[in-house]
Amino acid sequence: MDKKRCIYIDFIKTVAIISVLAIHASAPGFTSYDFKNINYIVSVLYGSLVRFAVPVFIMSSGAIFLNEEKEITIKNIYKKYIPRIIAALLLFALFYESVPLIFTYIKTGIIDKGLFKNGITNLFTLNTHFHLYYLYIIVILYALTPVLKSFLKGADKKREEYLIVFLFIFSSLVPFLRNLFSLNNFGGMTTQYDINLTYGMLLYFLLGHYFSKYDVKEKVYKLIIFGGILGFIITFFGTIIMSQVKNYSCQLFLEGMYPNIFLMAVAIFNFSKYHNFKHEKIYVNISKSSFLIYLIHDFYNIVFRSIGLSIDIIPAVFSIPLLVIINFVLSYITYLIAKRIPLLNKII
Repeated sequence: MDKKRCIYIDFIKTVAIISVLAIHASAPGFTSYDFKNINYIVSVLYGSLVRFAVPVFIMSSGAIFLNEEKEITIKNIYKKYIPRIIAALLLFALFYESVPLIFTYIKTGIIDKGLFKNGITNLFTLNTHFHLYYLYIIVILYALTPVLKSFLKGADKKREEYLIVFLFIFSSLVPFLRNLFSLNNFGGMTTQYDINLTYGMLLYFLLGHYFSKYDVKEKVYKLIIFGGILGFIITFFGTIIMSQVKNYSCQLFLEGMYPNIFLMAVAIFNFSKYHNFKHEKIYVNISKSSFLIYLIHDFYNIVFRSIGLSIDIIPAVFSIPLLVIINFVLSYITYLIAKRIPLLNKII
């Protein structure tokens, strides 16, 4: 076992990648079923349980990259870290644009010129496959890392807390309240107060550093865990109740930046930090594979849909975990193959 590895970060990344698979496995249930159907409720239940996935991924990155012991300069950010992300983005953007072309050719024996032109347009306009948005966010966070490290080097705990509270208010709380209460009559400058999702992810990036550096007292820890449970309750019942009120599947409470998901992400991170782990090798191996699994897993979702392997083959309470397990196994096998391919193993 690599003594330099932080096992709780590996655990967090393991939980996060499985949660990403569960989010995408449960997502069709939001549109496949009537919002009063039990399968819809089960889909919301699974989707609510794992909604913290991307926020805790960002927190784990913050814990690693903003660590004072890790020296990161502007030079190696642009020489080492960002090129890897851009290479992965370009490779998998091209891959996902090629998939419908290949599938159509297999079915018809014809290369669809419309799909080809649309794919080229998407690539040049950065209208890439939906889940690759995460890579754009990572590029921004990496680019800001040297500046953030300089700030943290000179900032005490209170100043870091001040920045975290500021980001929470304007990237999480204010947008949530505006949407919850439909406060869209407030126009003008007030509409500019909301912080964009990408820069709002700075909140989670900094939180990862904060909670990895500073320990919390037992009473605070219990409060954090309670907050995580409360966050899940708000996410699940908020989605169910709002769907009933609005008479359609309402996904307001599933937004990753909103306070309820914030509470869940903070709880998962702290639970992981103070947990005593067994089977460390499993978490390390899955953690190492998590980037490639994130990149490739939606290809298998596409394959599943093309062969009729969908959420409604059996009751959702069983089909969602089944789809997650199958996808994880296939994605992990892909990782084991990909890491043996020269050049590709440097990207994943």
